[in-house]
Amino acid sequence: MMRRGGLFLGSALLISMLGSACGEPEPARITAETSEQLIDAVGASTTITLSVVDEDGKKATGVVRATTKMGEFGDQGNNTLVTLENGSASLPFSCHQERYPECGKGLARVSLKWRDASTSVKVYVGDEGKALLEKGSDSDPEATNGGSGGGNNMLSSLSAGQVYYFGSAGGEGAGGPRVTAISPVLAPTRQFTGVVGSMQMRGDGRLVYSSGGKLFLSTPDPFTESPTNTTLPPSNVTANDTVIPTTRCAGSVYHFATTSGTDIYYKCEYDGAYFNLAGAEVVPAGTYFILAVAGGSKLVTDSGRRLSIFTAAKKQINAHSPANPSAYSFVHSTARARGGDFDLVYNGGTILQLWRIDSATGVYTKLATYADRAKDTVFKTWSASSDSYWVMDAGGNIYMPVTKKDSKTPLYGIARTSYGGASALVLDPANRPPGTSWDQWPPRLYTEYQGGSLLTGP
Repeated sequence: MMRRGGLFLGSALLISMLGSACGEPEPARITAETSEQLIDAVGASTTITLSVVDEDGKKATGVVRATTKMGEFGDQGNNTLVTLENGSASLPFSCHQERYPECGKGLARVSLKWRDASTSVKVYVGDEGKALLEKGSDSDPEATNGGSGGGNNMLSSLSAGQVYYFGSAGGEGAGGPRVTAISPVLAPTRQFTGVVGSMQMRGDGRLVYSSGGKLFLSTPDPFTESPTNTTLPPSNVTANDTVIPTTRCAGSVYHFATTSGTDIYYKCEYDGAYFNLAGAEVVPAGTYFILAVAGGSKLVTDSGRRLSIFTAAKKQINAHSPANPSAYSFVHSTARARGGDFDLVYNGGTILQLWRIDSATGVYTKLATYADRAKDTVFKTWSASSDSYWVMDAGGNIYMPVTKKDSKTPLYGIARTSYGGASALVLDPANRPPGTSWDQWPPRLYTEYQGGSLLTGP
């Protein structure tokens, strides 16, 4: 065996030398390592550092896609892009067991891809990870991870980089409005329950919602068991939530917007000004609605769908001009703060593009083009909803509600389209987990999805 191995290495080296002599390019290579091989399961992180060499042996440029089935890359979710600088890049990774129960199995794998080159790194997590590391075990829990399959699988927190859908929690809340349950698109058997009314997510993953003209910071609410051993949805969900002071409103809050931090901006009338939580005016009075906040700058739209930026000094920068693409074709619901500027999707029909608006100048730059939906296999059998229901995750992936074509009864799903790859049906009604009924105790949690209703961070 040793001799055959030696012959193999010698042959490989000879082939490599001949290939180089003939001028044939070597394949691109990715190398990666972690700053900490073992992290705890309650929020500690490690830094993944990667380097890419292209086919010419030079330091690569462009972006690397990072994905994982458990854990997340800071506020960028579990599927993101990282830009190479001088051939290298780094990104944080954590595997919080409260958010991702699979992290308790002890081993997470991160996949990295640049063009046709790919590699992966392992991160060991918690006590189980420590045991695996000490044993030298190479087993991968993800290979046998089939999902939760039901059970009382409540979420206590959310991630601003991911996408969620929401629907009814199955009952009325103590004479009040219907309670909402929120599920991750990629893990539909898990839920956060305890919101009523209109909601948005802060940069720290906390949910802010409006009910009865007031703003609340949500705390999750448990289901309870009825005398007949069936599930009762939460009632009076505002009881354990924090009222957010909106001192500039004599009456109700008309609209609010979250930020990548913890501040919140709100207005009291349709054509009123926006204020921060300290009561200072941040956007002057007018029919403006904040789409995203990057540092001190706010990207807004007005009643005519024109786009503007208001700086920290409340100077207005016109982002709606003949020099820029038509603001009417930008998908406002996809706007996100990104690197101090604003990213949003341009809808040119079947062709979608990702653009960035400079927060200081209002200048537009096209970053990428997505796959042509007219040629995409998913959209041969599914129709996308109105783009006002689309959202974009922190990695630049577009999530859109879809409806099955030529179906006798309406079938709703969620599709994800990415640049540099084909679209995918990430929530398929045909794959609904079995036994997901509200009537059993403990409840097998699964939000009824009826199209629309997607949520992500600011």
